[in-house]
Amino acid sequence: MPDRVIVYFDGFNFYHAIHDTGRNHLKWVNLWGLSELFLREGEELSAVKYFSAFATWNEAGYRRHQRYVAALKAVNVNFFEGKFQKNKTVKCNHCGKSFKKPEEK
Repeated sequence: MPDRVIVYFDGFNFYHAIHDTGRNHLKWVNLWGLSELFLREGEELSAVKYFSAFATWNEAGYRRHQRYVAALKAVNVNFFEGKFQKNKTVKCNHCGKSFKKPEEK
């Protein structure tokens, strides 16, 4: 009997890691297929869980994210919707000024 594997994706960090590489085509990666690439002999992928929140204040980004989640669900990825906490105060590392920024939870 194979060992069952569950893979968890933090959508916010995964998205920004891809964004930072400049390889935007990877933002549409099939998370189930990607996860299968890391299985070892004797392992079976039993679930992929994707955790993320929709940035509803950015209409175009919101719609793209909805389409991506629908595509993930079509390949049996489980989606867990979080929320953004608005009004978190953060300090700029460059100028030292404080400002409000949404934070995913």
